[in-house]
Formats: sequence, structure tokens, C-alpha cells
Amino acid sequence: MAQNELGRIGGTAFAAALRANRALLSLCICRNELGPVGGAALADALAVNTALTSLDLSENDLGPAAATSLGRALTSNLALVSLNLASNGLGAEGATALAAGLARHTALRELILDRNGLGPIGGEAIFRALSGGAASLTRLSVALNGLARSGVELATALEASKGLLHLDARANGFEDLEGQALCAAVSVHPRVVSVDLSDNQIAVLPIGSQVALARRVGLELDLSINPLSSPPLVTSHRPRPRTLACVVSTPHPRIPHDLMARASPDRAGVPTLKRSASTLPSSNPNRPRSRACG
Repeated sequence: MAQNELGRIGGTAFAAALRANRALLSLCICRNELGPVGGAALADALAVNTALTSLDLSENDLGPAAATSLGRALTSNLALVSLNLASNGLGAEGATALAAGLARHTALRELILDRNGLGPIGGEAIFRALSGGAASLTRLSVALNGLARSGVELATALEASKGLLHLDARANGFEDLEGQALCAAVSVHPRVVSVDLSDNQIAVLPIGSQVALARRVGLELDLSINPLSSPPLVTSHRPRPRTLACVVSTPHPRIPHDLMARASPDRAGVPTLKRSASTLPSSNPNRPRSRACG
């Protein structure tokens, strides 16, 4: 049903059919120009539908009004497992309304809210709902939302969501405080396997945090495109053999890039530098030694 230009009239008609449907399990109705009216009609149908488990409403300009209807629907719907609301202009108002439903929904496992202009206020509302809510998400995507300071609440939600496997929070303006809180939560999380924190404003990560992240077996963490003052770690572990891959997006100002490219872990799992024979000091015994100072 994607890209069919249903509009608000077509969306309303489709919602009427969805109310009575008991067989449809998955529906992708993205990019259909539903608008607030069509989106609200579908949300009202979702409130009484007991069969649908996956719903994609992305890129429909739903706005805060439809998000309010969706929030109400989630309080009574017990079947929906996956919800995609990316690129719908929900804003802080819509996020706050949606959060009320998320706090009471028990079945949801996948939530996609990319590019919705949630901002710090909307982000805090969503993450607080997830922290104390009944749902156990396995995938959460909140990229490109200007979340900024709400990254601290996201870290708290991550700690509470013990079943979460995948988190995408790239391009949100997170700075050191949020980055350090998120990395600390990731380093001790029992199950998460992929976290994308790329394209933020994280400049400082304590070495202890970097080492803890590097030792997390099975974790893929993307910190590229961040102004880190030390080389960012993008870790990729496999249980056997245990390895650490260090991907450097910004060369260290004091270490030549060709040396950084040959980074490898030492026995303790901490990144060290390997130098080729051409970069090591000469061991020729006939080479004159420099005169001692003083």
C-alpha cells in the first residue's frame, strides 16, 4: 500500500475496513499523504483491531494530532509489535501524547521515530515512558531528532530496557555528558549488540569507558563523525576469537594517520599501536648515538 497517494479521504476509507479486519497481520501504508485526519482515522481503527502486529505509517505528515490518537490507541491495543512513525513531524507535543500510550502498551518490540523533530522535551517524554513502561523493546530508532540533553534520559531508558538489542541515536547533538552516560549504559547492558551514536558532538570519552566498551563481546558501537579528542572506538567483537577492531574517523593530532591505521589490541584488550620496521628507530650498532644533554 506504499506510495499510493491515498490522502485523508482514502486513509479514512481504509481505516473503516481495518476496523473489521481480523486477518491482516502486517500493513505498510507509508508515503500516502494521509495527514492528521487520515492518520487519526487509522489510529482509531488500531484501537479496536486485534490482529495487526506490524504497522508502517512513515512519511505521512501525521503531525501532533494523529500522534495523540495513536497514543490513545496504544493504551487499548494489545497486539501491535512493530510501529514505524518516521518522518511525520510529531514534534514535542506529539511525542508527549504518544508517550502516554507507550507507557501502558505491553506488546511493542520495535519503535521507529526517526526525523520527527522530537527535541529534548519530546525525547524526555518518550524515554521516561520506556523507562517505566511495560513494553520490552528489542529495537529503538530515534535518529535525527535534535534530542540533545535528553540523551541522559535515553541512557536511563537503555538501562531499564534489558531486552534491547539495537539502538540508533545518530545525529542528535549529544555532547560529552550525554555521550558518556550512554556509553556507560551500553558497556554494562546485558544484551545490546548494536548502537549507533555517530554524527553527534561527543568530544571526550574517558579511557576507562573506552576500555569497558572494547571488552564488550558481541557489541558493535559506532562513534564515527564525533569530535573525539582521542581515537573513537567502533568495536566489533566475536566470541571466538576475541578481537577488537579500531576504526578511526578523525586522526589523532599527535599520531600520524598511517600509524593509527595499524592499531591493534594488546593482551589486555586495550588498543595499542604497531609500528612497521620502517617507522622504528634504527638498531644499527654502527650508527652514531646522539650526544647526551647537559
